[in-house]
Amino acid sequence: MKTVLLATIHHPNISLPQLKQITAATTKIFSAVYVTISTVTSPEITQLLTEETDFHCQVITPHGAADARRKVLDFCLQDVDYQANLFYCDFDKVLTAMLTARQTLKIFVAQLQLTSGYCIIGRNAEVMASYPATWRETEAITNKAAAVFFPYLIWISRRDVVPLAKMPLDILWRIRMNG
Repeated sequence: MKTVLLATIHHPNISLPQLKQITAATTKIFSAVYVTISTVTSPEITQLLTEETDFHCQVITPHGAADARRKVLDFCLQDVDYQANLFYCDFDKVLTAMLTARQTLKIFVAQLQLTSGYCIIGRNAEVMASYPATWRETEAITNKAAAVFFPYLIWISRRDVVPLAKMPLDILWRIRMNG
């Protein structure tokens, strides 16, 4: 089954030559890449992504991360008419993974085997260690707050329910869509 990357881009801190290399490598890992790019992203980066890559790009006015995530999903679903695993990740985290753990990401994506529904994936220690301290702290705070409002969350399959407080501090949602 094809795996499609959905990502939001909001002014990444990366050089153009490095971004060119990463976008080329990303399109070798994923069947397709759909991104929303906020208008605060530099014109040079926006131009590179929209004109010099195989990414499907939509430039949007920023109205928060949740809005950008909804828009990239909607953008993808308007176009993808085949069965696919939709893999969502903020593009800054894709950049970090591609710079520090590219082979790990490549193997992980190649081995995805979903059967139905939603799947939550905890990042491994290697990937989490590659993130800046502010990202790790934000993840911990967000998950602690979520635990108060959502005492249980589905983990791996609908049969296995695990208290959120016992989950890894970092969570990545991956959705399997039936085409």
